[in-house]
Amino acid sequence: MSSSMSLVEVVTTLQAQIAFHREREAFHAGEKARHADEQARHAAELEQLTQRFEAFTAAVALVEPVLQLSEPSAAAQPQKDADLGVRPKDSQAVARVLDDWPAADPFGAAEIAAEVNRRFAGKLRRPLKARAVSPLLRRRYHAGVLDRVRVGRPVHGALYRKRTGKA
Repeated sequence: MSSSMSLVEVVTTLQAQIAFHREREAFHAGEKARHADEQARHAAELEQLTQRFEAFTAAVALVEPVLQLSEPSAAAQPQKDADLGVRPKDSQAVARVLDDWPAADPFGAAEIAAEVNRRFAGKLRRPLKARAVSPLLRRRYHAGVLDRVRVGRPVHGALYRKRTGKA
């Protein structure tokens, strides 16, 4: 302390400091109690959510073999489609979908467009429309790769099937 302070000033300063620190101690004690309450609430929520998560993962483990969620062909599909590049051309995507389409199932432009949009959703600049797929299918038909099951009309599109070994 400075020797130039009077005794009254020293007492007043000390009383002000005591009052300040008393108020701060009371404030932080209240905060500590509030934080303890919040901590207890979060601990209870964490325990409840952990139990639910463990029950959920146990249920999934029981059901997974039935649903075959870890099917190897599903994991191999994205790797096989990755070789088309970051931005595949529409014709390349349609060709890849046609290669994997079952030979006996007839399909139209709408079905092929929906499958391309599903498989290449993150890679296409915009969703492929059936109107854009129709000429690609028509070209493959004229090239002899596809058989036409139904001729397209204004009210319904053409249906195609993959060509089998018989001609």
